[in-house]
Amino acid sequence: MTKTLEFAYETPQEVKVGDDETTFTLVCKNEDLPVDLTTAKLITVKIGNRSGYLRGQLISIDSLAKLPIGQFNFSFDKDTLANFPTGNYFLEVWVTDAQGTSIYPSGNPLNFIVTANIENSSGATITTITFDDFVKAMNKAASTIAKGDKGDKGDTGTVDNTGLISAPAFQSLQTQADTTQTNAETALSEERATSVEVQDARTNSSSQTYPTLKERMDSQENDLNNSINAKISEISSVPETFANLSVLQSTYPNGKTGLFVTADTGHKFIWANSTWIDAGVYQSVGIADGAISVDKLSFEPENVLERSEKLDNKVIVDNNPDNTVLLGDNQYSTVFKVPFTESGVIRFPKIQPVSGQVMFCVDENEKMTFRVDWSGLPSFSRYGYTISNDFIEIDLTKVNEISDGVYLYLSVPTASLGTFSVEGIGTIDLDTFKSLNTEPYKNKPENLQELSDSFTSTISVEKLVSKRLEGYDPTSGVIALADEGNYMTVKLEQLPKQGVLKLPQSKTDTAQLFVLSDIKGCYKNIDYNSHSGTWYDNENGLLKIDLAELYNSEPNMYTMYIGYLMSDNDNWYQEAEKIAPFENVFKWGYSEPYDALTDDNFNLPNYVPLVSGKESYIYFDNLLIGKNLYAKPLAVTAVNQRDDKVVLTNTSDVVNEINYDGKIVDIPIKSVPGNAGSGKNINVMVIGESTSEAGDYMKALADNFTNDVAKINFVGTRSSWGIKHEARSGWGAGTLRYVAEANGATNSFINPSTGTFDLDYYFANHPDVAVPDIVLLNFGINDTNRYTTNGTTETQMDHYEFFIKQFKAKNPNVIFIVGLSHSVNRWSNYWFDQGRDAIMKITKQTNEQFKEREAERIFLNPQYVCLDMRLDFPHSEVPSNQFSDITTNVGTNNVHPATSGYKNIALMAYNAIKYALLKTL
Repeated sequence: MTKTLEFAYETPQEVKVGDDETTFTLVCKNEDLPVDLTTAKLITVKIGNRSGYLRGQLISIDSLAKLPIGQFNFSFDKDTLANFPTGNYFLEVWVTDAQGTSIYPSGNPLNFIVTANIENSSGATITTITFDDFVKAMNKAASTIAKGDKGDKGDTGTVDNTGLISAPAFQSLQTQADTTQTNAETALSEERATSVEVQDARTNSSSQTYPTLKERMDSQENDLNNSINAKISEISSVPETFANLSVLQSTYPNGKTGLFVTADTGHKFIWANSTWIDAGVYQSVGIADGAISVDKLSFEPENVLERSEKLDNKVIVDNNPDNTVLLGDNQYSTVFKVPFTESGVIRFPKIQPVSGQVMFCVDENEKMTFRVDWSGLPSFSRYGYTISNDFIEIDLTKVNEISDGVYLYLSVPTASLGTFSVEGIGTIDLDTFKSLNTEPYKNKPENLQELSDSFTSTISVEKLVSKRLEGYDPTSGVIALADEGNYMTVKLEQLPKQGVLKLPQSKTDTAQLFVLSDIKGCYKNIDYNSHSGTWYDNENGLLKIDLAELYNSEPNMYTMYIGYLMSDNDNWYQEAEKIAPFENVFKWGYSEPYDALTDDNFNLPNYVPLVSGKESYIYFDNLLIGKNLYAKPLAVTAVNQRDDKVVLTNTSDVVNEINYDGKIVDIPIKSVPGNAGSGKNINVMVIGESTSEAGDYMKALADNFTNDVAKINFVGTRSSWGIKHEARSGWGAGTLRYVAEANGATNSFINPSTGTFDLDYYFANHPDVAVPDIVLLNFGINDTNRYTTNGTTETQMDHYEFFIKQFKAKNPNVIFIVGLSHSVNRWSNYWFDQGRDAIMKITKQTNEQFKEREAERIFLNPQYVCLDMRLDFPHSEVPSNQFSDITTNVGTNNVHPATSGYKNIALMAYNAIKYALLKTL
């Protein structure tokens, strides 16, 4: 039987000399299961070092009462650490019970470190003597004791051995003798010739012998300092300067060591290989943070127009009803059709077309993905497109992530063609040093005519409390605000060109409802008596602003002021919360409802297992593909509904019905009794990627079985928080099958002679790993064939079937639990529906492939249903913009859950394991 000794999670593994309060918490296991130490008669901690055994220390059995099974606390006696030199030490635990004595661990002892305290490192000399020196000193002392007259013979006495041994003087002498013997044995074990070593240490390389080693080291230090100072004195930190290279060459025709600068070019020159070498521009000062802009960088860009299709006498008028580009004739305009690349940046001067649109981006079917007309706005940044005061810049990497852009139609006045160019910079990541708007962007909407809250806009919102919107000064264009406590003015800037802005209804009873401003100043107001217009409607609890109609009527509008009345019964925030049920007060709404949902829009689990007494969840959004309930809410109802989820607590099999706006789906819930697997010892191997490797996940999974009737032993060659597994961060199923090493991790399953996954090879080289009874398999977030160079046409299901076949060859009764992976989170700054849907489609395919195969001992783990894709992921609260006291939440990790999320998916894995045990045992 394999016995192990481990440090418990977060226990220290080192202690300072003299520190008798530091406690090690140790865990004794047998076959990776904790050992009940409370039945022991005697527990002794044996301590040793390289020279061998040093001493033992007893552990009180009573101290185990409040500790988990297998654990005990160990603190060093004061005298022990006071006399241990710093260095590496070893521990064994000897446990004696009715059956005999067990020694933990079976293999090499557990290592710990004794470190120095401040007294050890104060500079004082700590004398070390050998055992022989000690004996000689004692003999010498004894020989100097004068002998007296012989006395009368006394009575025969007794020796109090216990008292003698426990006497402080004897204990001190014993400790010194132990330490001296240890030092002596160490010297002997290393075969030191101590007298020869000391003599050699005092002799330098010139055969000069010093009286002491210190004198030799002091002399050597002085020589080294003098040598370094001499070299430094030869170095000049100020270069010599010359008018040009010819003067330098004539002054030093045979060269000279140092740095030389010529004034005509500003370049530095060095002498190398018998010639003067130009080493580039000399710069004597550092570069200040933020001092370099894209304009100052030279990447030798290409002129993209040279590889573009030129359409003479054309302008971009608009888009056709089918969203293709509509070109018109104009002798003063030229249109270029610019091909996109997969990465890089294209950049061109900000231009005003003769008419119509500046640029129009299309996909491979010539359908619009993005367009920009001439708006006169000073700046704009969204979806990878940035418009500054002087330039338009397109980050192709970002564009390709959120849309299917293939070509850019660009309208240029023909008169400008002589000086106009489009620069392309490829395969260089400019994000590290360019100043682009870093506000997160998201996926394109289903209908490009409308802007939904699945987009990030550059909108700026400022709330001016206790300010009544009076109007503006027509001469200066300055906004006019009056101080009055019951009123508030909301200032909006950089509004998008499309979509419907929904705000609480303004019930102001005086002054202005709206004041509009362009970049020069205010130019128009609409008073409080107006309830509707071509672009707004201020009734029925809502102020709705049609942005497309707004800009059609007011093309130069840049800033909008809205007047609000804040009465006791009509608090602006309360009204806003009624209208915007999610985190943000301002939401971008669709003017069109969802299309009717079909079966293709759902990723439904075959069943959800639940152990009696446990609570789990089904989040409505997690069952959808191609839809985003947090971006565009949908009426969803269900039994046991709590907000955006169903709460599962049932103790019998049920079918949970969920109604998605008229589309009803059924989710079977399989109830599992708590005694499933009772009395069984089960070896479980967890295989997967980073979410399975995470310590939070493995600990939560193990904790679920701590007091369970089924005893689980986790097996593998890797561990997280002391729990064994075979998960590797960043890997896909194809990586595990074909790659020997990737992302800093090696593959224990790869047979080097074949270059593929080989289970026989694995167990032959790791005989300490038990063949698993259950394999918990979970890939899905990462690309299936990441890091692979072969087998890239194989699907995740192909790889899973291969793994199942291999393990069944080793254990025909092995149980496979196939994980149905979660996707990316739903915090708005991470919205990427295309990537999210791609993962969910693989999850759906995996479910279809392995459902209803329980007769083959294959089960499902639908962990994707139970995660709150926002609150179960890391997030933080930030101001909605730099001037606002309204806050919003943003995600800080896209794929890795927070601790609560790991606990939720670990609980679902526990439910799945218990369900599999119920069905197979």
